[in-house]
Amino acid sequence: MTKRFTKLLSAFLAVLMVMSILPVSVFAACSHSYTKVYTIENEKMHSYKSKCTKCGTITEGWGYAGWDDHVFDGNTCEYCGYTKSCSHDDSRTVYTDYSSSKHKVASKCRDCGITYNTTTESHSWDYGDWESVSDSKHERTKSCECGRESTETKSHSFSGSICSGCGYRKEDEAAVEASVSLSASSSAGSLGSAGGEISSESVPASYTVTASA
Repeated sequence: MTKRFTKLLSAFLAVLMVMSILPVSVFAACSHSYTKVYTIENEKMHSYKSKCTKCGTITEGWGYAGWDDHVFDGNTCEYCGYTKSCSHDDSRTVYTDYSSSKHKVASKCRDCGITYNTTTESHSWDYGDWESVSDSKHERTKSCECGRESTETKSHSFSGSICSGCGYRKEDEAAVEASVSLSASSSAGSLGSAGGEISSESVPASYTVTASA
């Protein structure tokens, strides 16, 4: 093996070693995969540039860079992280179901969307009418402005034969027979305001009237 050949082989091996430690991007173009990088510009807008997630190249120009309005999630822009200050002058009260006995009450700003001053309090029930569900019970629904609903079931509360809560009427009771004795002092007599007459061929006479009560 000649010295010249040995030098050429050594040089070739050195080139291979250098190539093995260089990034692939040196020899082949990167197939860029971009993500936007945002910069806060002012209280209303942010700017953005495109950055390759593979090689880190920053690209600007039409379609790759620009300005956009903030998009707020609550009080913070979900893209650039800008947080705005707000006096919450235009707020409304919101209710959220929390448990069977309580709900959350909070103020929500219409301007910035922030929910603040959250507390808990007992449900404020709005009751429906009692409705009969059987010959012994009635029920009603109740709802709260937080969205929770439930049903109450109770026994009828009768006043006579009618439930004072729902108006359910009991079925008529079984007829009871009662006897009334009448005596006649003459051959004919009147039953009174109920009308009708009783008569007898002999005096004195007695009569028994049976009616359903």
